[in-house]
Amino acid sequence: MFAYCGNNPVNGYDPSGTWPRFVDVVIEKGKECVQEFRDYLTERKEMEYSGTLVFGIDYLLGFGAGSSGNLGLGLDNNGNIGLVAGMFYGAGMPGVSLTGFVSLSNASSLQALEGSSFSVGGSGGECAVFGGEATIMPDARKGSTSVAGTFQMGIGVGVPFEVHGQYGESRVVSINIFDLLIRGCDYVLR
Repeated sequence: MFAYCGNNPVNGYDPSGTWPRFVDVVIEKGKECVQEFRDYLTERKEMEYSGTLVFGIDYLLGFGAGSSGNLGLGLDNNGNIGLVAGMFYGAGMPGVSLTGFVSLSNASSLQALEGSSFSVGGSGGECAVFGGEATIMPDARKGSTSVAGTFQMGIGVGVPFEVHGQYGESRVVSINIFDLLIRGCDYVLR
């Protein structure tokens, strides 16, 4: 007879006859939590933190003069996630390699990685290749310069140790995770 209120008509009332009162309380508390999370995301998005992380694969093909390229997944401290691709041309020791890489920078965002860069680096190993690079990235839009450090590991052939210098161009395609989460919160709060 009192199924609509869990057989407890004193604590669970349901004027519409569709569900107990505690369901409304749970829904209201859930919306309050979603609103607090949305407010946090909005505040966090408005703060600007420096720092990016990119990891992926790259190749090197060089015989004195040569080229290299990379494709990676990038993240920054401002909620952006995206693809970062680059082509580089320069001079160095002869070699061919395919490596995985991890790169950390002080760039203000993933978008600041887009554009021209200059790097110097080296690698060692005749089959297993280990290397590193230091990269300077001027950002004309903000009038600043970012630096990155990269570690590489993979396979390759060439001289036991090589050094190189190169000029490159990078492109970035990204989305902001905070924006997506804020839109999701807005949908729930409607």
